[in-house]
Amino acid sequence: MENLSHSGMSSSFLPHLITEKLNHENYLIWKRQIMHFIRSQGLFGHLDGSTKAPPISVLQEIKNEAGEVIVVHEDNNPEHAMWMRRDQSLVAYILSTLSQQVLLSVSDDCTAEELWETLADTFSQISEARIMYLKKEFQNLSKGSTSIMDYLGRIKAVADQLAASGNNISDKEKVQQTLNGLGHDYHAFITALEVLPVLPSFNELQGKLLQHEMNMKRVIERTDQGNSQNVLAMNVKFGKSHGNSNHGGRGILPTPHNQGMSPLDTSRKIPICFQCNKKGHMKAQCWFNPQNKNKWVRHHYKQGGQSSKSTAEDMQQLLMTAFSKMTIKQNEQGEWFLDSGAATHVTGNAGKLTNLSPHYGRSCIITGDGKSHPITHIGNAHIPLSSSSLSLSNVVLAPNIKKNIISISKLIDDTSSSVEFTPSSVYVKDLQTKKMFARGERQENMYVLKECLPKDSSTFDIGLKTFSLSHNASSVPSSCHFQSKVRGPNQFLESDLWHSRLGHCGRHFIEKLVTDSLIPRSSLPLTSSVKKCSSCGLCRSHVLPFHNINQRASKPFETIFSDVWGPAPIDSMSGSRYYVLFIDSYSRFTWIYFMKHKSEVPHIFRNFYAMIQTKFSSNVVHFQCDGGGEYSSLDFIEFLREKGITRQISCPYTPQQNGVVERKHRHIVESAMSMMHDTNVPISLWTEAFHTAVYIINCLPMTLLMSKSPYFTLLGKQPDYKNLKVFGCVCYVHVDAALRNKFQDKAIQCRFVGYADEYKGFRCYDPTTKRIKTSRN
Repeated sequence: MENLSHSGMSSSFLPHLITEKLNHENYLIWKRQIMHFIRSQGLFGHLDGSTKAPPISVLQEIKNEAGEVIVVHEDNNPEHAMWMRRDQSLVAYILSTLSQQVLLSVSDDCTAEELWETLADTFSQISEARIMYLKKEFQNLSKGSTSIMDYLGRIKAVADQLAASGNNISDKEKVQQTLNGLGHDYHAFITALEVLPVLPSFNELQGKLLQHEMNMKRVIERTDQGNSQNVLAMNVKFGKSHGNSNHGGRGILPTPHNQGMSPLDTSRKIPICFQCNKKGHMKAQCWFNPQNKNKWVRHHYKQGGQSSKSTAEDMQQLLMTAFSKMTIKQNEQGEWFLDSGAATHVTGNAGKLTNLSPHYGRSCIITGDGKSHPITHIGNAHIPLSSSSLSLSNVVLAPNIKKNIISISKLIDDTSSSVEFTPSSVYVKDLQTKKMFARGERQENMYVLKECLPKDSSTFDIGLKTFSLSHNASSVPSSCHFQSKVRGPNQFLESDLWHSRLGHCGRHFIEKLVTDSLIPRSSLPLTSSVKKCSSCGLCRSHVLPFHNINQRASKPFETIFSDVWGPAPIDSMSGSRYYVLFIDSYSRFTWIYFMKHKSEVPHIFRNFYAMIQTKFSSNVVHFQCDGGGEYSSLDFIEFLREKGITRQISCPYTPQQNGVVERKHRHIVESAMSMMHDTNVPISLWTEAFHTAVYIINCLPMTLLMSKSPYFTLLGKQPDYKNLKVFGCVCYVHVDAALRNKFQDKAIQCRFVGYADEYKGFRCYDPTTKRIKTSRN
């Protein structure tokens, strides 16, 4: 390669730059390394196709003395040979970076662009099923028992695979998924981040999580060390007490003095309580002993029972927290104020919240007067309204705050809603359906949502659960109300009941049974009162029938149908892998263009449109296609707008709406494959067979055209059927006298492969030189 030789790099230097050889797991790492190297050598155009290969041969015309062209022959193009040497050198460099397993799965006879696309298709695994699997895997990622480093590595690996398939995961999505997959141990950490106005980036979050994990390990180590020291001190204390006290032996197993046990030998000196039969304390210090009512005993237990200190304190703290949050409300109407300046939901009443969890962070609430109010807990709130209810997540509990505050920005983000203010009311509506699900009123200068509690009831809020006590003993607690899909017979209309009994059958079945007096007439629903069964609507959905495709436009080129076929499993002789069709709706005349990449469609259509204007003096009105990317580029859409062409796109996964061109694909492929199979021509000539098939189809009569051919309908004259030849048949192409001597054959044996568009002659394949020759003789 000239570029490499000029830069002073040799093939032996490449392995030092590419440290990772491509295998089935490191495609992205390998791609990053080799792309930078190839770009530095100015050869990336051979990979993305921007550096096109020159023609293999050039046409040379031989003229007679009168200046007339008597023969046209092809000569080798030296520029193509130079391009091929550079391209194959790049192929050799890429192959040198592949592992042995990958090297065995790729073809040697290919260009750099083909090799690059093969590797991308193999390892990027760009398919809808793969993308859906990766997205589902990304959403289900969780930390579990793994370390933070392993968890973050899995998230980044899946995100990189999605990015390689063209589905980029934003930094915000990676941060949110990382937080969602953390366990309960990180609840305080997550809450501290969620109250921030802006979440950190994924890189910043990695550092914070690693630091938090190290802090948690230090706390656990200190706790374990402290517990072991406390247990040791407790055992020593009880051991001394047993030896020196006359009244402390109760509850402790006696130990003979002649065994010579060390004071640190605590195997038989742990006290056992006679009240609760638990170790670590005696009956005189037991909480369950009804005689222990004085504060001194409890204080002494707190100081002496070190073995269960952490457990007792945690339990005591939990109980005290729960009872301190107990509130008794008699017909209280709670008020929630909507605030556009609040960053999060806030309440000072713990009874408003459920799923409470302690807050260990340093975050606080700062009010307008500059004062800061500490946050003790975070939970969820459920606000019952007059006609609906509103659920709030991550509500901050700040005991010093006297009012309940709803953050408008957080409400909009969490519920995907919009908030509409009027001079007297405020409405919270669904952003998509515009349906109102919450309504509040204006009180002086504030907008308020009022809780609607049942009358004649008292509500006890204890920490995590809410219980409703009603004067009616048969009523159900409000916290237990739910809407079930299982309904009793008395909740059905009789017509609905029989509809469900008969397996959700149609109305005509019920009418037949009523007519035969097999079921009561009351089971027949009135037409005016029939309601759509939601279960039938969800489970009996069908595809609507499609319109007949045998419809024509009123004039030529009023509507053009188009679609791209490919990629072909084998490249053609010219390197084509795709073709695009343009079909006139009026005449059903078909044009076919072969291409190497789908991105060539806009350029081909421009040339096609120019041909229509020049040859037929017509303009295209409608352009029917699918939603493929080749038809969605900004350049192509802008061209259609400039020409006043209306683009009609078929719905996703509905090729039937573009049925004319889809059916034409089948006709072309079946005809071409039949011709190739019949004459056993090389498969690399598939473009010639497809082109010939289109030429013949345009000459065949169609029922839609009243037994006329597309050729006659568009051009107004009959095609010359006598000019048709059998595809793949043996033919002999005449060699001009100027290209041979007197002892050479006057013709060469070839295979007929089609009709020339630009020449008035035939296209013939020479199996010896493997080239296409155009000749009329």
